[in-house]
Amino acid sequence: MIKDKETPPPKADRTAAAPDFLQGGGAMGALMRAFDWSSTALGPAASWPQPLRTAVRLILNTGHPMCLFWGPELLWFYNDAYSQSIGPERHPGSLGQPARQVWAEIWDIIGSQIDQVMTGGGTVWQENALVPITRNGSREDVYWTYSFGPIDDEDAPNSIGGVLVVCTETTERMLAAQRAGEERERFAELFEQAPTFMARLTGPDHRFELVNPSYMQLVGDVDVIGRTVTEAFPDATAQGFIELLDGVYRTGEPYAGSGVPFMSNARPNGDSDVRYLDFVYQPMRDAAGAVSGIFVVGVDVTDRTLGERQLREQAERLQGFNEALEAAIAAGLEERKVLADVVESTDAFIQVADLEFRFVAINRASADEFERIFGVRPKVGDNMLDLLADRPEHQAEVKTVWARALAGEEFTEVGEFGDPGRERRFYEMKFNALRDRGGAVIGAFQFVYDVSDRLRAQAQLAEAESQLRQAQKIEAIGQLTGGVAHDFNNLLMVILGGLSMIERPGDPARRSRILDGMRQAAERGASLSRQLLAFARRQPLKAEPVALRAHLEAMRELLDRALRGDVHVKADFTDDLWAVLVDPAELELVLLNLCVNARDAMPEGGTITVAARNAASSEHEDLEGDFVALSVKDEGVGMAPETLARVFEPFFTTKEIGKGSGLGLPQVYGFAEQSGGAVRVVSTVGQGTTVTLMLPRTDRLPAPPAPLIDLAEPDAPTHTGAVLLVEDDDEVACLVTEMLRELGFGVVRVANAEAALGALANGRTVDLLFSDIMMPGAMNGLDLAREAQRRRPGLPILLTSGYADAAIREAARDGFRMLRKPYDIKALRQTVGEMFETLETP
Repeated sequence: MIKDKETPPPKADRTAAAPDFLQGGGAMGALMRAFDWSSTALGPAASWPQPLRTAVRLILNTGHPMCLFWGPELLWFYNDAYSQSIGPERHPGSLGQPARQVWAEIWDIIGSQIDQVMTGGGTVWQENALVPITRNGSREDVYWTYSFGPIDDEDAPNSIGGVLVVCTETTERMLAAQRAGEERERFAELFEQAPTFMARLTGPDHRFELVNPSYMQLVGDVDVIGRTVTEAFPDATAQGFIELLDGVYRTGEPYAGSGVPFMSNARPNGDSDVRYLDFVYQPMRDAAGAVSGIFVVGVDVTDRTLGERQLREQAERLQGFNEALEAAIAAGLEERKVLADVVESTDAFIQVADLEFRFVAINRASADEFERIFGVRPKVGDNMLDLLADRPEHQAEVKTVWARALAGEEFTEVGEFGDPGRERRFYEMKFNALRDRGGAVIGAFQFVYDVSDRLRAQAQLAEAESQLRQAQKIEAIGQLTGGVAHDFNNLLMVILGGLSMIERPGDPARRSRILDGMRQAAERGASLSRQLLAFARRQPLKAEPVALRAHLEAMRELLDRALRGDVHVKADFTDDLWAVLVDPAELELVLLNLCVNARDAMPEGGTITVAARNAASSEHEDLEGDFVALSVKDEGVGMAPETLARVFEPFFTTKEIGKGSGLGLPQVYGFAEQSGGAVRVVSTVGQGTTVTLMLPRTDRLPAPPAPLIDLAEPDAPTHTGAVLLVEDDDEVACLVTEMLRELGFGVVRVANAEAALGALANGRTVDLLFSDIMMPGAMNGLDLAREAQRRRPGLPILLTSGYADAAIREAARDGFRMLRKPYDIKALRQTVGEMFETLETP
């Protein structure tokens, strides 16, 4: 292991000034420039071979963690982003040291992988690999996703000079996944052991997906998994349960039932008696917010219900005694035991008190319960407040509820009573006023039963639902981060690997192929970003009238390039087709996604039918207004019901790894919803799939198609003047500077708003301010634009951004021109040209 104190401080390379490829690169760039490379086998930096120079420049000028090993000694180079992951034990003392010495503690893991690359064995790829290292003074289990790629040796053809490492630490994600697994296990254990019955139903036909043992104990010997409620319980419709389930699925509102009768003909021992249930139907929603199923939870309250029924019957019988009871009380019977013979046989807690809080009657069950929770046994004639005189807090609780009843109020209430040192329970209390023949209140009576178990079951239900929601969130986050990291790592590999290849001399045709691959990777990255933004509703749509027939014809060449030669596209549009109001660019992306999916579903080739017809408001109940139904139909393999149910789930894909992001159909769904329409999918295994977009009709006339532009040769410079470019990213600034110079501008570039204001303050001639919205510092691009407009009224200002949706809308409100990232030189030429044309128009 390399430590700071064991490594002599770097010495300045006195052989020559630091070469260009060591410029920049933050702290590590400075360390490399100061290092005495002449003391190593590499010699002075100015004499390094070109492949090594290219690789060093690459790692110093990227924000992604990267390092490289070079030469027989595998001397180690790394960048600022990588230095944050290795701890003070290695940074900065390990720079320029042999790899076996730097990574001795994990050489048994990475040594053979480096040897494989150095001996021409190809690239090494590891995903979420456990590579424990010592950092910050302790040994840690660290997870990495990384690749080892070869760097050619120009002095020895067909030999490898070094190894380029591109890596990402995934420790937090892996630990989160492990914690999520533990949470799922805890939830599964709770689900299995819960005394409440639970079941999970999916789809509009209410098909059983999960049930727990308590549920099976309720329904008996019935095979329910994979069957609908109607299939498992033919009598469920007659009992009204299917109507309730349909209502919850349709409206998305939960339903709670109390004391609902249920009969199953398959109960244990052949019983088919009626059971009474307290239950909740809770709708479950998918990522798009649509109801996808119902969670069922409840308790068997048969014993309580039958007890309540018995209590009501007894209460009804007691009403016949009310007149006699009132007469007996009015006569002042000394023992006041009029109700004793009637109520002693019930398990309900019954008490009668006069206006002075004295017990007129109390049954045995109530006296037993009072003694159990308060420690004192009441009897007729006792004052309930006096019995609790040494417990003022309990006395106040009892007095509060009885005072309301003795004042003539009749009510039902649930309250908690009892000495915490003994036991506190929850009770449902029904109070009624006791009146004489003249209607005057002379006391009150109550019927009470213990509902602690019922409330506990309701609390367990709430906890179970909370844990289920948490588990689903953790699972969705893991799926999201994994999918994005995988796709973007693949794109980075194409671009970074391509850069290392095109800098080597070689066949122009091969360089052209490599550049085409890098360009396609960049376009895939931009497409994936648009899909993510559209799915997250962070990218607003620019809706305008579109004629679908003309739009599809304009896309013919694009579709022909995207599809194989054995795939034919057929158009089937009605003659009187309405125009639709959509974002044309997003519509093209959606159609391309659907046609590529259709192509992949037909490995042996076939016909893709793109059809459109008018759909008046009378044809659909779930949408308001007129629409155009645009469908893409294939003759492919089709989808099974379980796959069809998940097609709009983010990052769900049936394609091979690297062949699909799983964002295509979710992006289609987001486009349809944001456009004010809907999307429907119909598929049959072996017969193909049809995806139909319902796009809103518009009476506005579509704009004429834009004239074609000859892209064969670049335009000659058309503008002159000075542009103040504000961009903090060095690579982007370099590229945009070249674009502006190509258009004929002179360019002065600064990295932040403060520097831009300084340039404006010194009287410099500026014909156009071009700034990114997002940048470091106290001011963003929008703040800069406002201040620049105040200082130099009339100064043309162009802003750009690829993400900050709120800032983009704010910029539009302030009247600033926007150019969205990513853009090319053609878009820049058009936007700048339009701005200067407006300024020149009298």
